[in-house]
Amino acid sequence: MDLITREAHTTLTITLSALGVTVGYAIKVIEQGSGWGYVASFTALYLVATAFVLVWECLRVKDFPSVYNDPANLNRPHMDFDVLRMKEIENLQARIEMAQKLIAEKSIWLNRARVMLLATPLVVVFASMLFKPLG
Repeated sequence: MDLITREAHTTLTITLSALGVTVGYAIKVIEQGSGWGYVASFTALYLVATAFVLVWECLRVKDFPSVYNDPANLNRPHMDFDVLRMKEIENLQARIEMAQKLIAEKSIWLNRARVMLLATPLVVVFASMLFKPLG
C-alpha cells in the first residue's frame, strides 16, 4: 500500500507541475488575445480532473483492515483453543483478502490516471480542433 501511495504522490507532483506550466501559458496567451488560451485552459481543466482522480481514488484515506486482532477479542475462556485459533485464522485470511482488493483497486486507478496523463497531448490536439474557429 505504501508503494502505491508513494507512486501516486509522485504522479500527482508531475501532474501539478504540468498544470502550473499550462496555467502559466494560458494566462500569457490569453493576455495576448490568442485563441490558444482556450486550448491551454481546456488542457488545464483536464489536468485538474486527472489530479482529482489521483487524490480521490489513490490518496484519499479509506478504511483498511487491521493487521492484527485486539487481544481482548482472543480472551475467550469458554471456547476451545483450536476453535478459537481456526476462527482467528479465518478472520486473518478475510482481512488479507480485503487488503488485497483495496490495493488492487488503488493500483487500477493509479494506472488510469497515468494513462490520462499520457493522453494529454491528444487532449491538446482535440482542443485545438475544437477551438480553432475561436482563434
